[in-house]
Amino acid sequence: AEEKKAKVSFARLLKYNRPEWPFFVPGVLGAAAHGAASPLQGYLLVSILDGLIGPKEAMKDEVTTVVIAWSVLAACLLVATIFEFSAFGILSEAMTARLRVAILESVFRQEVGFHDDPAHTPGLIGTALQLWAYRVKNYNTAVMATTEVVASLVTGLTIAFIGSWQMTL
Repeated sequence: AEEKKAKVSFARLLKYNRPEWPFFVPGVLGAAAHGAASPLQGYLLVSILDGLIGPKEAMKDEVTTVVIAWSVLAACLLVATIFEFSAFGILSEAMTARLRVAILESVFRQEVGFHDDPAHTPGLIGTALQLWAYRVKNYNTAVMATTEVVASLVTGLTIAFIGSWQMTL
């Protein structure tokens, strides 16, 4: 039996999420902040190590400043992670629910002979619903991860260029 590969466009998938489009903004912003946190943590780690070299009076001030900055970063990261996972969770669940309804409606519209085919048994249709739900979840996770990676890359390169553009190039 020849298996058909279904190609679904990004725009068509986005149509299933039209009512939840406002959730993309906090989700993407949260993912961007989450991705930017790692290079910022590296910068703060280097700053605290730099602060440990020098006179004791300056060391205490430098370390205190970096610890406060790290605490602020941790609080921002907590808020960003909550926004990111909440928004993308809502998007994923809503898209999955609408997709399942659309697939089931499509199956119910078929004529009776469609269900006589061994390739369209209830078990296979249930498996298809499960598979598409899994793919949609992975799609949303991929969007979230891509946003994190791009934000991490941009933040890291920005810190590197600010630190020494000659070394960065």
